[in-house]
Amino acid sequence: MPRARAPTPDEKSKTAPRRFLIDVEETMRLVLEQEDTDGDFQISITDSGPKVMTLGTATSNGHKSFDVRVRHRVSLFLSLFPRARGDD
Repeated sequence: MPRARAPTPDEKSKTAPRRFLIDVEETMRLVLEQEDTDGDFQISITDSGPKVMTLGTATSNGHKSFDVRVRHRVSLFLSLFPRARGDD
């Protein structure tokens, strides 16, 4: 019978919120460049971006990554960047 492998830190909790290590300014720039393809500073269904953003996980110190898919999640991340910068 094969032994079960120990979960990695990223696999331990499926219910806890994911935490990511990002450079806020650079990630904001990349998201707009990648997803806002019509240049109107909004991410919408009319944009033809790839609808995925890869972020390094905090529990792996950025060595492992997680793909954030679906346009509304990418847009949500973009809306949280000013808060991460401290622009509350």
